[in-house]
Amino acid sequence: RVHPMVNYQNQYIPQGTTTNRIQRSILIAGKEKGWHMRQIKPGLIHGWIDVRGHYAAVNITYSRTSYSIIHDSSYRLMAQDGKIHRNYNKWVAHLNRKIQSHLRAKFTP
Repeated sequence: RVHPMVNYQNQYIPQGTTTNRIQRSILIAGKEKGWHMRQIKPGLIHGWIDVRGHYAAVNITYSRTSYSIIHDSSYRLMAQDGKIHRNYNKWVAHLNRKIQSHLRAKFTP
């Protein structure tokens, strides 16, 4: 049930995307996938999700050219030695795909 922990580093952002659109894309994508998102400062969003008492938190850093989703903390997900419950990787993968979808959309989210 545990797998190597996946962090998404240096994910592509389409050229010419404004930082406002990047920020909004991350916040909206998180909300749509059940994450709670909070802007900490420009370039840093903290997100967390609680599914049936299993908690995970990530830090999402972003610039005009890329963003990264990095594990911050977790509870009841067996995180140890770079491994974590497979559901964490699924949740973060879904979040990453939704962010990419918003960033590539022709309209402003």
